[in-house]
Parts: sequence; C-alpha cells; structure tokens
Amino acid sequence: MLNNIFTFLILTSSVANADTGKFILMTKDRPAPFKGVLFDETATSKLLALPDKYRLQCDLDMEFQIDKINTKNDLKVQNLELDIERIKQEHQVIIETKDRQLENLNTEIGKRNGIHRQWYLLGGVALGVGFTTGMFAIWNSSQ
Repeated sequence: MLNNIFTFLILTSSVANADTGKFILMTKDRPAPFKGVLFDETATSKLLALPDKYRLQCDLDMEFQIDKINTKNDLKVQNLELDIERIKQEHQVIIETKDRQLENLNTEIGKRNGIHRQWYLLGGVALGVGFTTGMFAIWNSSQ
C-alpha cells in the first residue's frame, strides 16, 4: 500500500529534477528481489516530510479559518451591542419626551381646572337658586 502511494505521488508529480530527488523503477531483472521504486536520500526525505508539511499546512489553514470566523462573529456581536445601546438611547429619548408631554398636559389641566372651577361653582349655585325659585313659584301658583 505504501509503495502504491509513493508510486502515485511520483508519477503524478510534474517534473522530477535534481532538487526533488532521483528515483529508479525496479523490475525483476534488476538486482532487487522485488518489484518496486528506489529513491535516493533527498527524494526519501521529501516524501517522508510530506505528511508533516501537509499537517502543518492544514493546521495553519484551520487556524486561519477559525480566526476569520471568530473575527466575523466578534464583529457581529459588537454591531449587536451597538444596536442595543442605540435602541436604549432612543427609548430613553422617547421616555423623556413623553414625561415632558405629561408634565405639560398636567400643567395645562391644572390651569383649566382652576379657571373653570369657579364657573362651575357659580353655574351650580345659579341653577340651584333658579330651580328652587321655579319650584317655589310653581308651588305658590298651584295653591
């Protein structure tokens, strides 16, 4: 299985040059007891280092993606916190405005009740006197 992987890696590589190492395909008529691939020290070391390289690259990619996601989420949280603060301020302004309106309305009602109270009192007395006089006049005329 490991031979198949090495063969696949070598055959799918674009160009084998001195920097990537040398290899020789072995057959039964060559002086090896089995069919396989022979690598020099450079090629062997590069092939043995590939898993570590890919593991490190994968770790770096994962760390980058995690940091990217965390940064996006932190930004979303900050935006939501700012929205909450803005809404609290808007509500505070609305509450203060309503409180001022209530104070103004209460002041206006107080002014109106003070003026109209006297008229209501005079009107009630006048109606009472008029009703009593009318009833007395009716009672006297019937007798």
